[in-house]
Amino acid sequence: MKYCDWYFWEGMFSKDQIKDIYAIREKNFNKDWKDVGAVRADGTANLKHVSSVNAVEWQYLAYNLEALEREIKITNRLNYGYNIEENFPNDSVLFNEYDTNGSYDWHKDGSNHPNYDFKFTVIVNTSLGEYEGGDLQLFSTGGPTTVTHLGGFGSAVIFKSDTPHRVTPVTKGQRRSLVYWKKGPNFV
Repeated sequence: MKYCDWYFWEGMFSKDQIKDIYAIREKNFNKDWKDVGAVRADGTANLKHVSSVNAVEWQYLAYNLEALEREIKITNRLNYGYNIEENFPNDSVLFNEYDTNGSYDWHKDGSNHPNYDFKFTVIVNTSLGEYEGGDLQLFSTGGPTTVTHLGGFGSAVIFKSDTPHRVTPVTKGQRRSLVYWKKGPNFV
C-alpha cells in the first residue's frame, strides 16, 4: 500500500516468522563481515550509532522473504518500472539493533559500483519487544516525514534508495530491523 514516498505492508511477517528469520541469522551470520562507518561528507561526524549490525547472505533468507519479494516486484512494475535484478546468493541482508540512544543520521543508500545502483531500500521491523523513539523518517517534499507504518513488528516498507532518510534516537527499549536493497543497472 502506498503512502507518500514509500510503500508499506503492515503485518507482513508473523512473530513466528520473525523468530525463524532470527534463528537463521544466529546460524548463518557472516563472522568475517565488517560494518562500514558512515560519516558526513566532510568526515567530521559519525552518522551511525547502531549497537549491533550482523550480515547474513541472501541465500539463507531468500525463502523466508519470498512473499515480500513478490510484493516488491508488483509494486515496482505498477509504480516505478525500474529494471531490478534478483538478489545474488551472497548479497548481504543486514540485521540492525539500536539500543537506547541508538540512531542513524540523515543519509542516502547507494553503491559506488560502476555497473549498478541501489533502486529500493527494504526495511522490516523485526522488534518483538516494545521500544520508543527509533522512528524511520524520510526527507520528502516539505521536510522530514515519519514512516508510521513501520511501527508494528513484522511490518515492511520500501522507498527509493536515493531518498534521504534517518532513524531517530531510540529513547526506550531496543529497535531491531532487517534491511536489504534491490539493485539494478545504473541510472543513466
